[in-house]
Formats: sequence, C-alpha cells, structure tokens
Amino acid sequence: MTSVLKKYLLPIFIGATLIVLLSMVFFFTRTPDAPDAPVTEDVEYLVSDLGDGWSRYTDTPFAFLIEFPSAQGQRPFVETHSPSNYPDFYTVSFKVQSGDMVTFGVMVIPVGFRDAEAWFADRQKDDGQFSEHVLERRVEIADTEALVTYWRETPENESPYENRERSTAFSRDGTVYIISTRGMSLADTERVWQSFQFLESDISNPPALIDGKEYYGGMYHESSVVNGMKSFVSERFDIAFNYPEGYLLFESEMKDEPQAQFSFVAGSIVLGLDLPVRQSIMRAEAGRGSGAPGGIVLTFYQPQDQSPSLEQWLRTNPSGNFNPEFAPDTDLSLMSTTIAGMPVLKYHSDFGMYPTDYVAFTYKDWYVLASDATDAKTDFDKVLSTIVIQ
Repeated sequence: MTSVLKKYLLPIFIGATLIVLLSMVFFFTRTPDAPDAPVTEDVEYLVSDLGDGWSRYTDTPFAFLIEFPSAQGQRPFVETHSPSNYPDFYTVSFKVQSGDMVTFGVMVIPVGFRDAEAWFADRQKDDGQFSEHVLERRVEIADTEALVTYWRETPENESPYENRERSTAFSRDGTVYIISTRGMSLADTERVWQSFQFLESDISNPPALIDGKEYYGGMYHESSVVNGMKSFVSERFDIAFNYPEGYLLFESEMKDEPQAQFSFVAGSIVLGLDLPVRQSIMRAEAGRGSGAPGGIVLTFYQPQDQSPSLEQWLRTNPSGNFNPEFAPDTDLSLMSTTIAGMPVLKYHSDFGMYPTDYVAFTYKDWYVLASDATDAKTDFDKVLSTIVIQ
C-alpha cells in the first residue's frame, strides 16, 4: 500500500475524479474577457492573465503567488479543495492545457510534517511492489531548498525526464508546500518554481481569542500562567489537568444529539499551539478554511453499555485507529501502564492521517481516548501526568 499522501496527491492529476470531488466544495465561473478579472467570484482566489500564455495565481489564505502556463492563452479551470473532506490538506489545481491533460497544482499541508524532508520520508513508506518515490534533485524555491520528487515503477521503466510527473516539496515554519506538475515541459516547470513568492500574510498577527466564546474547536477557556503552566477544570467531564503555557484550550459538548450516531462521543477537550490555532480560526471566520492544526485531544465517550473492559471497548471503538486487521503493529504496541495513578492502555498508530500516540483510560462512567499527532510528545506526557479526577 502506498503512503497516505500519495493517495491524496494523485487526484490532483486525475482530471475527471478531481472535478467531481472538488466541485462539491467550491463552484467557479469563467470570466474570459477582462484580462485582470478574477476567474472566480471569490476574489480571495485570484487568477490574472499575464499574457504570452501565462497566468498568475494569488492565494490570500496562505499568502503566496505563483505563475503557470495557461490553457492555450485562455483562463484555466480552477478548483480548490477546502478541508471539508481531508481536514489537514488544502489544494488548488488547474487544467493548464486543453486536450492532453497537462496539469498543475499546489498543495499546502499546515500540520503533520516538520519539514519537506519528513514529507518525503513519509512518501517513501511504500511497500515497494509497484513503485518507489525517488528524489530527482534539489532546487531553490523562494530562498528555500526544495525536493524535486517523482514516482517510478522500476529504474528501467522511468518516465521521460523532460516532462515527467513531479511533486516539488519545500517548507516554511512547519507548513509544507508541494508544487505538482504533469506533462509540463521542463522549461515551464522551472519557470513555475522560480515564480513562487511568499507574500506578507494578513494573518501574521491574529487577534486574541475571547474567553468563553465558541469557536470551531469548541468553547475557548483562558487560564493564567503559573510556572510556565496553565490549569483547567472541566465541570462537564469531572477532570482537571495542567498544560503548557504555549497552548490554547477548547472544550466541546455534544448537545441534543443521539450519541449513538457518533459512537457515544459526549465531547472533547482540544489543546493547540497558540499562533497556529488563532491563525486557523481567523481563516475559518473569514471563510478561508485551512484545517485545524494538530494538537492534543481528549475525547470523552459515554456508551450505554458500561460492561466492556477498556481493551474490549478500545477494540470496538471505530474512532481510535486501533485496527490490528489493517495495522497489526498497533496491536503489538499496546501497553498497559499507569498515568496519574490510573491504569491506562497506550499504543501508537500509523493507521490514521498522521502517526499518532494514544492513551485510553476510564473513570466514573467515562471512557476516554487521549491522542497526540504532534512532535511535542513531552507536552502530551505533561498533560496526562497532571490529570486529577474531580
């Protein structure tokens, strides 16, 4: 099985599938007359005609611009992919030539990889039976080293160097950017690389959040800092803990919903790093969804049947990414230990979108699944070690 990201990058290059999938999210209208008018009705996604068969795309949510060859000098068909289906991906793609399906796209991955090297390593997690992900060379894009990569079946069966399908990855401040080209001449591809520019973002200093206000992650709770830590007490879930000062905390509850429909999820507590969270909220409130950044999540379940043991419940919980049938290493990593005096089950899973550490425990009538998909595992341990049942 190929890596998760290969699975979701390939649709950028499969025109019919992509059109069906992405058109459900945004609908665009062509405006072929005025040379500098946006292709879309939403001026946040601006494509302008540069003449000589080239266009420029300016992306406001992620503050960059890039040039690419137009479809025979006309406006390209533009599609964007919001996080509604795959929460941590953002893509914009273009059919840049009619007939031969020459395509171009940009993918932004705000969380999950520390840099482009980590993204490349993830794509190399292929079973090797059908293809391998190869580093072609390194180039410079926007004063940043970029990895030019491609898939090949065997060394003897390589795609032509001139116009092979390439994914060129680079990163900035923990966000990975991938420029994807297929069937494009090497000269045009290099011009695309050279044209990429980061812009001054309008979200570089987002406003502070309001204590007690509902955001997409739930109700925000402010807390004072003592010795580098904040504290939180949840009356809803009868639990208290401390967490590092660099995090923001949100609490959500399922209200007036049949909990069985959601695997008996009663709510959650989400911890995310300050600036990325405020930036994502600002984008969301401006209608520029970009996916919530990764963080530490405690999900609280209240099943009607309280008889299963913790391990039995874990093996039947569809949202815990604990599936030995598809990911046998998950079963092998299951470990019993104690945290804050409570017996818990710990495991690691690569079965979900990102490699994630999990801790499951029970108290009163709650079954709890804590997860951390970030690189800051020490922060996860700090939170769990300070848990106090109220």
